[in-house]
Amino acid sequence: MAPSPSNPAQPATPTPLATHPAQLHLLCAEDDATNRLVIQTHLSDMGHRVTFAENGWLAIDLLRGQSFDAILMDNRMPVMDGFEATRMIRDTESGVLDHQIYIIACTANTSDDYRQRCLAAGMHDFLPKPIRDTELHAAIDRAIAYQRDRGCTLSPMPGQAPLPVGLSEAELLAQFDAATAAPSANPLDGLSPRASHEIHQRFHADLPVRLLEIHTAIALDDAPTLARAAHTLKSSARYIHADQLSSLAARIESLADAGHLSDIPPILHQLEDEIPRLSPNSPADSRA
Repeated sequence: MAPSPSNPAQPATPTPLATHPAQLHLLCAEDDATNRLVIQTHLSDMGHRVTFAENGWLAIDLLRGQSFDAILMDNRMPVMDGFEATRMIRDTESGVLDHQIYIIACTANTSDDYRQRCLAAGMHDFLPKPIRDTELHAAIDRAIAYQRDRGCTLSPMPGQAPLPVGLSEAELLAQFDAATAAPSANPLDGLSPRASHEIHQRFHADLPVRLLEIHTAIALDDAPTLARAAHTLKSSARYIHADQLSSLAARIESLADAGHLSDIPPILHQLEDEIPRLSPNSPADSRA
């Protein structure tokens, strides 16, 4: 029976994720403010700490002076991208404190070839954008197991005693398969309505900045910056279900990577036509 207008159906409450047996301090190299807010919210809800760097060079600088348990590494960033930063981290002459730290690639490019490129660069793990709490949770489980296998001392989660051993390889693989086989239809599932609202508002606040970056890069014939800005818009648009906007940004990214900048203005025009159609409110606002 269909719900009556006076008693609308409510979304199902997501199943709470298990508490991790250790509290990690993660370094996240990410240039997009919307993605940073999503990651910070998820990690805070899971009980972990995170420090942000807006490009690979700033991440390297932090790694030379502080110890972290794992890194969430975006690949397309200004100044220094994730691939170059990873190569520097693995270089024993780079001055970072931990050359074997667990690195999780965070990217909207999810092809098998791109994943293999990440692993070949020295990254341990792969987290597709938009980032979902279940997939991030599983990646942190794998990072905890990796750190334990190395003999690293990890801080227990407040209020809990740490488990004596990490997950077995079979358990890790099973958890990874479960997290990625059937991802949530909404990448913000599991977050509070307030957090979802803040992420929605952050996207709209950052959108003019992304458009300015794209227009400036076209004017300067700067294909790498154009591809990076389009890539960032592609991934962050998925958090608010702006699928057409994300698809058009992906086309711009692909053309910029191929050097076909003259083909981009008509697609950019279509993208800008989509913006007035975006809702300024998150789905949580309509349920408030």
